[in-house]
Amino acid sequence: MGESKRRKQQEANYGTVKNPVKNLMKIFCPFFEDYDKLQHQDADAISLMIAKEGYKETGLKGIILKGYLAEHLVKDYPPEAEIIEGFKQHGNIYVTSTLALAYLENSHNKAENLQNFENYNPLNEFILIESNAKKYNINLVAV
Repeated sequence: MGESKRRKQQEANYGTVKNPVKNLMKIFCPFFEDYDKLQHQDADAISLMIAKEGYKETGLKGIILKGYLAEHLVKDYPPEAEIIEGFKQHGNIYVTSTLALAYLENSHNKAENLQNFENYNPLNEFILIESNAKKYNINLVAV
């Protein structure tokens, strides 16, 4: 019997890869019980509220997705998941670190977007990506 096969039989964790990046990639989409009271606020105020909650929940900086990219991200979740309920309610998704950086690195203004991500204040600013099937727009929004 080969060395790796023998170790795999003796050590339960042998050969499993621990992926620290997976811990940095979180998706947050809250469902608000009192959303009727929030509907009088503008879309940016609601997005900021979600970004603040996402930052508080995950402890990681992230971005708000709306539109095509957000729809594509939630399509594999079961219909009863809280993330689906929240998305149907307000159409915002907060994504953190690695996934957020992937979107920013593949944009036209890569350097500016990455600098904005590094320097924005998650308590009163957020980065918003609004998208359709053909393009997406990235904006740093201060509320």
